[in-house]
Amino acid sequence: AAPPQVGGRRGRAEPPAEGPADVFLKAQATETEVWLRQPVLLTVTLYATRVDIRGLSWMGMPSRAGFWAEEVGTDPNAERTTAAVGGHTFNAYPVLRRLLVPTAPGDVVIDPFGAQLQLQRSSGDLFEDFFSGGGSSLVVRRTDPLRLRVRPLPEAGKPADFSGAVGNFKMRVSIDRTEAQVNDAIALKAVVEGDGSLQAAPA
Repeated sequence: AAPPQVGGRRGRAEPPAEGPADVFLKAQATETEVWLRQPVLLTVTLYATRVDIRGLSWMGMPSRAGFWAEEVGTDPNAERTTAAVGGHTFNAYPVLRRLLVPTAPGDVVIDPFGAQLQLQRSSGDLFEDFFSGGGSSLVVRRTDPLRLRVRPLPEAGKPADFSGAVGNFKMRVSIDRTEAQVNDAIALKAVVEGDGSLQAAPA
């Protein structure tokens, strides 16, 4: 199938509840149970077999209530993989990636993502496809809802000045020179980096 005109492998995929299809969407999260303010990466993948994807347009997006969210770039063509589903080999294209940081504890349901897809089906007969246009059609596909359990942070042992940053961080401090004259300016730079919600780590 041709790559979708839109702008890794993760185990075995399953088609949506209505049964096997030539094309479907699936939403996956890196974790289904997280701590409050622990980032989770959500990916929506388009699976297609025996069809060419000529276009994709989103039909509304789930509410971001309860999350701080940041879009993460995807390249469906470069990141395309294959997956075995229901005895068929599918091309799998990541079409949306979003970093979510939960801002409140509790059980959260992420509503389905929906998209309208323009498909080009092949009959397997070159001449028939040429004169018939190959059976172009528009279909709508939606992901299943995702459920996420957000646990509150423990109170025991929490530092009094805890800012809410959850993750693994490190700090690097550097200066632009090791020798200076009296009254010379020295540039000091501090860099915080790591895996987690840096937005919750104030100076």
